[in-house]
Amino acid sequence: MIKIKKSKEFLNRSKSQFFQFLFLLIGITVLFTTEDWRYKEGKKREYLEQIKRPTQGMEELKEPWLLEGDAPKVLINHVGYEEGGEKTAYFLGTEDRNFQVISYETGEAVFTGVIEYKEKTAIGDFSQVKEPGCYFIWTKNMGSSYLFSIDTGIYENEARKILDKIEKRQRKDTGVETKVLTDCLLAYFYFQERMETEESSILEKIKPGIDWLLSLQEEDGGVHQGIEGGIKKGVSSESTGRFAATLAMFSQAYRDYNKEYSEECKKAALLAWNFLENYHPLVLSGEKVLKDEEERRWAAAQLYNLTGSPIYRRLVEETMDMGKEAYGKEENVYSILSYLTAKHPIDIEMCTNLMGRLLTEASSVSRKWSEMNHEMDKGDRERLYREPLLLMYAQYVAPSKQYETAIKAQIDYFLGCNKDNVRFLEIDGMEGVLYFLLNYKM
Repeated sequence: MIKIKKSKEFLNRSKSQFFQFLFLLIGITVLFTTEDWRYKEGKKREYLEQIKRPTQGMEELKEPWLLEGDAPKVLINHVGYEEGGEKTAYFLGTEDRNFQVISYETGEAVFTGVIEYKEKTAIGDFSQVKEPGCYFIWTKNMGSSYLFSIDTGIYENEARKILDKIEKRQRKDTGVETKVLTDCLLAYFYFQERMETEESSILEKIKPGIDWLLSLQEEDGGVHQGIEGGIKKGVSSESTGRFAATLAMFSQAYRDYNKEYSEECKKAALLAWNFLENYHPLVLSGEKVLKDEEERRWAAAQLYNLTGSPIYRRLVEETMDMGKEAYGKEENVYSILSYLTAKHPIDIEMCTNLMGRLLTEASSVSRKWSEMNHEMDKGDRERLYREPLLLMYAQYVAPSKQYETAIKAQIDYFLGCNKDNVRFLEIDGMEGVLYFLLNYKM
């Protein structure tokens, strides 16, 4: 009996010690959690005090306070958001379930939202915040985003800045220059009816680039690849093909404003085409494929749009790539868009086939952008050049919420909402893509 009694006493004492330890552990956990939250709240106050210093201008407020790491885990559009538009932040972490939108002016939270975790990304929607002002996004563990603005005309103002940069940009490479100019011309043809400024001003802004290209054309029609160290880099059939396509496109747009200059551009495009034909005629189906076939097809498509000559239509239709890979290179996308929007007769069956494949590819692209836009590699230039064109044309001919959401994700991505936290305006050659995208919101 004595042994049993002692065993019970020992058991009771052990239980008491266990619960004492448990309560102590819970107390310590609560204490550290509370202190951790106080610490982070204190850091938030420090950040607010830092960015509110009168000596700092808005341009100096790009760097946020970070809990850890060398780059923000909360990604936003650096330029800002339209008052009534959709607003989405992306999160590079899984530590939080909620986020706050903090007013720069007051330091108070104006909105609390839920972070939605998907397979490859985490997003937070704060479209309900519509009051013009300056804000940043805050989470307990992931820290702060950069500062951003909400206002009217955000994208329109940015588009004007981009156009100014295009007018004055340093030009070195014909491949880059023709893409920048072509994307601006696509914006002109697609959105000119909705633009608030005079349409001709857009063409005047990109005209210096056309002048530069004209200066690289030789008497026989061949076009140099660019300029390096003040020296022309040499003629190539690829650069000549791109030149012919871009000059034909500009001639078509400019003839209502300056017929004389438009005609000069047309003659230069035709001269470039003659150079290509003398160098080696465009190959037709069943023959050996040339390395510059995409550039030649693009040139033929634009010249058909400009002149309506059946010879150019035949060359395009005979060499058109009807496979899935047709949308893998930007020159091919330019050719297809030019052919589909021609003011002259085209093959209905080919048009239907191309349109169906284009919409299928656009749907695939839109899903990828909606799911993982911030993870995309900024070095994949070919993809970043062509995919906005596909989505925009798909939205142009068959409007849908899916395309619109993906286009919005592209705009955010190019304006800083990416894992590298860079604005693509700072990357040479992306100006035309940005201008093209931003005009969708004008």
